[in-house]
This record gives sequence, structure tokens and C-alpha cells, in this order.
Amino acid sequence: MRSRLAAVVGPFALLPVRLAVGLAGILHGWPLVGQTPEVTRTLAQAGLPWPGGLAWLGAGSLLVGGILVLVGFLTRLAALAIVCTAGLVAFRLRFANGCFGDQGFEGPLLLALAALTLVLGGPGRASIDAFRGRA
Repeated sequence: MRSRLAAVVGPFALLPVRLAVGLAGILHGWPLVGQTPEVTRTLAQAGLPWPGGLAWLGAGSLLVGGILVLVGFLTRLAALAIVCTAGLVAFRLRFANGCFGDQGFEGPLLLALAALTLVLGGPGRASIDAFRGRA
């Protein structure tokens, strides 16, 4: 019984991860588009190079990457962009705040790790990538 269930459900095991990463990317990326001056200041204060460009790149990678991951198109590439952005936020901007709390690094770290799961595991069967034979 268990192997039969695994055969049916197994190919769709990454779908919840993909939906969660995609929605998180969209929900975090959309507000950043309107807040790029504030994000630019934050990145400059953290000593990162090219803060204005990184602000737009981060917002775009989360928003566009989230949409692509959500529908399962170019999933590995889009998820990699989210890994880089969320990893930068976790380790360069929030690590000093500790793990938990409103400005802790737990949320961005979990997003980066979930996106890394998609980079390594692919989009799963319920995706445009799989339909195109590129899963």
C-alpha cells in the first residue's frame, strides 16, 4: 500500500515547496519594488557595493523569481536567484539581529533553504518545466 501511495504522490512532493517559495518571493518582492530607496539606504549602510542596483536586483529576483517558481517555469534558475537574495538578507543584513524576531535571520534563511531544495530537486511533475521535458 505504501509503495503504491508513494508512486502516486511522490512525483508531486515538491509542489507544496514550489508554491510556498513562489508565494513568499512574490509577497516579499512586490513591496520591495516600491521601497527601493529605503532598501538602497539599508544596503549602503551594510557596506554592500552597488546598493541601488542590488536593491532592484533583489526586488526583481524575488518578484519575478517568485512568479516563475510558482508556475514552474525556469524553476531552477529562478530558485537560485531567490537563494542568493534570501541568503544575502539572512547573512549580511539580519544575522547580527539573531535568529528569531521581526528582524531575525530565520525567515530569509528558511526561504533560501526551501528555494535550494528546488534548485537541487527541480520543479516536480506539476510544472511547465516538466511539461516541456526540462524538469
